[in-house]
Amino acid sequence: MNHRLYILGIVLYILLLGSIIFYSPIFFHAGNNAFGLHAFVPFYLNLNILAVCGSLVLLRYLFEKGYRQAFYTGLVASIAGLVHAIAVFFGLFTGTISSWVPISFVLALATNIPVGLSFIYSAAGKRPWIKVAGIFILTITLVMAGTTMGTFLTKGSAMGSVLQKVTQWAGLLAYLVLIPYILNFSLELRARTLQKVKSTLQRILISLMGVAGIAAVTSTLILGSEVYKEGYWLIQWVKNRPENIRRLAEPFDAHIYYDSKGDSLNYRLLKPLDYDSTKKYPIVVSLHGGSGWGTDNASQVEGSWSAQLLSKNENRKKYPHFLFVPQCAPGTSWGGQSYWPAIDSIVFETIAMLEEEFSIDKTRRYVMGGSLGGYGAWYFISTRPDMFAAAVPVCGGGDPALASGIANIPVWAFHGAEDRSVPVTESRNMIEAIKAAGGKPKYTEFPDGGHIIHSEVSNTSGLLDWVFEQKRD
Repeated sequence: MNHRLYILGIVLYILLLGSIIFYSPIFFHAGNNAFGLHAFVPFYLNLNILAVCGSLVLLRYLFEKGYRQAFYTGLVASIAGLVHAIAVFFGLFTGTISSWVPISFVLALATNIPVGLSFIYSAAGKRPWIKVAGIFILTITLVMAGTTMGTFLTKGSAMGSVLQKVTQWAGLLAYLVLIPYILNFSLELRARTLQKVKSTLQRILISLMGVAGIAAVTSTLILGSEVYKEGYWLIQWVKNRPENIRRLAEPFDAHIYYDSKGDSLNYRLLKPLDYDSTKKYPIVVSLHGGSGWGTDNASQVEGSWSAQLLSKNENRKKYPHFLFVPQCAPGTSWGGQSYWPAIDSIVFETIAMLEEEFSIDKTRRYVMGGSLGGYGAWYFISTRPDMFAAAVPVCGGGDPALASGIANIPVWAFHGAEDRSVPVTESRNMIEAIKAAGGKPKYTEFPDGGHIIHSEVSNTSGLLDWVFEQKRD
């Protein structure tokens, strides 16, 4: 193999390894939130282009060295890895993770096992760093297979969350296999006698490889800087989050509701300023997004844009109301998402209990939520259209088949056109279905908005006036 191919392979592997090392602190602090960064999608695409090019160089090396068993197992594993990368990329791009992602992940894991074995026991194993790579591949693959199976069997439990975290970190550590590849190519390069390239075609190909190497370095640096800028903000948010959670939840009273089955619901309640039991007050059901998941009975306030907006003193004075903020335990949902069990029934029971205890106007119940809570807002009015006077779903989705039942419910939906977590078509489809059923919903779409649009929604002129004007007949 030409010495410049060795150099190209080393450059690609260093770029890949550097990108992962660079991204790891963001992932460590922010967890899965890091995948929601706008810059992550092009960064991920660039990462996989580097990986494909690096795989092609390695496969050519194995082929020219005559390591046929390692070549063919590596080829199959590379194809499986590419299929998985494409499935993940489209999931990130569209905001919808299909069933192909876990299937392709398992396939990629399975094909890595024969690669590790061939690197250890076939002729390729005579190269010491290739053998080290094989041992590393086999070890990481078996660890990821075990933790993936464990995560599936303990889904929704604390142990399942731990195993999922181990799987994610093992996936990052898997890139350390690039180190023995770099060392192996460096030894090959050192031992090789440089030959003069005589063929014009060879010269052209080598020049193109040089251009490709320069392009790879440039694109990685540019995209990496974009991820860093967004990631830095995300890391600061994670670091400051405990104090923000405490501060935002402090004005609310913490409660737990137990139903007849012994199931419980954590919730926070904020009563109207100068509450007068002789008056009737509206109640706002504020549904948190994914960041509010937990069992601490506090983080749901920080995870709910509507709870933060409505708990401001100026809004409490202008719109006297009860603010009810329930909390989903990890692995559950408000409803409308089949892969998580819904807790809507116990939420409705808790509301009924509050209406018995306090002076609440049953004709002025409102539901507001974003992301996970956006799905919940659509689900609540779709399954209980008799209950709510208005809904404000943000970056969520529902079942258009149920639109005819909510055509008479005032809805003001919001979505960001560039949302990569929940496709904007989720809101568009619901709005169109309601209009087709004779309803007149309000819909605001932010052309440059992504998934986090709570500031834009909160600053929308007339939103709260519109909400508190609504009343059921």
